[in-house]
Amino acid sequence: MVKTFIFNSLALLALCSSCGDKSSPVTISEEGIQDLDGDGFSGDIDCDDLTPTVYPGADEVCDGIDNNCDGAVDEDAVDAVTLSADADGDGYGDPSTTATACDLPSSGVVDASDCDDARPDIHPGADEICDGVDNNCDGSIDGQDAVDSLVWYGDGDGDGYGADSSLYIGCAAPEGYVSAAGDCDDSDGSVSPGAEELCADLLDNDCDGETDQVSSAALAVWSLEGNGNERNGAFAGSLQGDFSYTEGVDGQAISLASGWLITDLLRPTAGTVAMWFRLDLHQNFQQLFGSSSGQDDFECWLYESAELRCRSLYTALVAELDTWYHVAYTWDDVSNESRVYIDGVDATGDEYNTLSGSGSLFFGADTDKGQSAFVGDLDEVMVFDRSLNEADIQSMYADCW
Repeated sequence: MVKTFIFNSLALLALCSSCGDKSSPVTISEEGIQDLDGDGFSGDIDCDDLTPTVYPGADEVCDGIDNNCDGAVDEDAVDAVTLSADADGDGYGDPSTTATACDLPSSGVVDASDCDDARPDIHPGADEICDGVDNNCDGSIDGQDAVDSLVWYGDGDGDGYGADSSLYIGCAAPEGYVSAAGDCDDSDGSVSPGAEELCADLLDNDCDGETDQVSSAALAVWSLEGNGNERNGAFAGSLQGDFSYTEGVDGQAISLASGWLITDLLRPTAGTVAMWFRLDLHQNFQQLFGSSSGQDDFECWLYESAELRCRSLYTALVAELDTWYHVAYTWDDVSNESRVYIDGVDATGDEYNTLSGSGSLFFGADTDKGQSAFVGDLDEVMVFDRSLNEADIQSMYADCW
């Protein structure tokens, strides 16, 4: 009996010494089934009891072996590659073709974020351009990051020009934006780089940086536009009598039949009156302007022959009907000198009388009872508190004509 036990033990040892890796301990399950590779699974459930990395629940890897004993080889392998087809060869694949496996075509790519796999110029990282396509696959078409985006400017007054400070960069203009900039007053539709410079409104109408250089120094300006703002300056003026508005030299003008412009501006001791006039009929003593202090005062008028006279001097002008003239009358009480300029040219004739008068100024008014009111049109009336020189007057005339 003892001999038999010794023999069986020796035989078992001899059998174990010839199986598996000697470094893997041989275990025996409760049922008496051996685990030859020591991976914790006995041979009845281990699909390869000679390889310790193969057993139920092991990680499946790409090695051509059923590592996890589920009956499939290389399925759901932890080191499998996920690729997608790159039909346009731009290095980015079509997400609808994505597959994960151990053995995939070498033409596949890892990045599957191409939004158009038929165009090699469309992929993540491509330049966005203004073409109605999402070039860089960021989900936005023609975004503000487009390399050929344009600059648009907010046009608050709707005159076709925007303010430089209000800009938007993009392929298309948002509502209220335009391509032209340079509007120096985007709250006034009459002011823009495309506007015509007005000669006596004290504004930079065309945004060229210059504001009626001569007119801007005026003591008072009456532009007579019929917009409720008949004056610029500190002195009030109102239209009296029979008047209407008509097309003027610059915008609108007043048309007088028996009306006039009355002001609270007293005649300076040295100054200039400048204005445009257009005669509608010939009659004697049509007064262009004067002061309120009485007869033989400070004034200019037209005879029936349409000759222009001023109280202190004659002029060479004989006015034609329906023709605009610019007249500028300068004076200096200290030197007792005065001059008259017609359309920017000195038209001073012989001396007629000395200067007088200190009352408030009228334009078109009949301050002398023996004179007739002016019948015609007046525009851009200006008064300065200095005697302008010929260069100033020529510049003022050129601004309007």
